Amino acid sequence: MIYKPACYPTPPPTNRRHDSRDGSNPVITIEVEDPASRDQQLDQATSLLRETATNCGILVTRVNFTTFTIALSPKIHFGHIREVDLL
Repeated sequence: MIYKPACYPTPPPTNRRHDSRDGSNPVITIEVEDPASRDQQLDQATSLLRETATNCGILVTRVNFTTFTIALSPKIHFGHIREVDLL
């Protein structure tokens, strides 16, 4: 089976940005402004990607205290979310 990237979700709010590191999978980067809104922002981002995931899971990476990336990953089973903390 050949992995086909999912379509891109709708554009994010201004405190998020999309990029495509390898040209095929959408990546949402979140810059958290306050801890109280962190969980809500992460939930919204994973929901956007969950809608487009067809045969892969979601990888949430904590880059530093205020920056997170959320991306589709074919290495993660469909329906699963894996969290990685780079701190």
